[in-house]
Amino acid sequence: MPTIRLYKQHRYDEYYHIRRQVFTVEQQIDPSIELDEYDSLDREDVIHFAYWHSKLLIASARVILLADKEILVGRIATLKEYRHQGYASQLLRDIEVYFHNIGYEKVLIHSQLNAISFYEKNGYHPEGEPFIEADIEHQLVVKPI
Repeated sequence: MPTIRLYKQHRYDEYYHIRRQVFTVEQQIDPSIELDEYDSLDREDVIHFAYWHSKLLIASARVILLADKEILVGRIATLKEYRHQGYASQLLRDIEVYFHNIGYEKVLIHSQLNAISFYEKNGYHPEGEPFIEADIEHQLVVKPI
């Protein structure tokens, strides 16, 4: 499985490089809101994951552990040159399996509206009304695992 859970700071620095490229550089999200209180390897309620391809970290995701056997997956990012090749889908599947195996039952994601079809292809369905996050329109998508 090329998806790993991050424990070490040097790997976290590589992981954050992906997020910076995707969210701060490409999408021009203010860096002061891209990083938040959940961006630490020291929190017990957050797990960071990275996806490797040919010894290169190419995709990342952050998981916040919620109540009621639910997780919130966010900050999902793939380097531009590796998109549309199935890597993000594999990262999501690996995360779903990981959490299913330890007793979690539902995944929630705040999807940017332009990514809804990607999540639907991966078995997620929209719930509720769209909302604004980081000045971008989002929709909650959910999937039982």
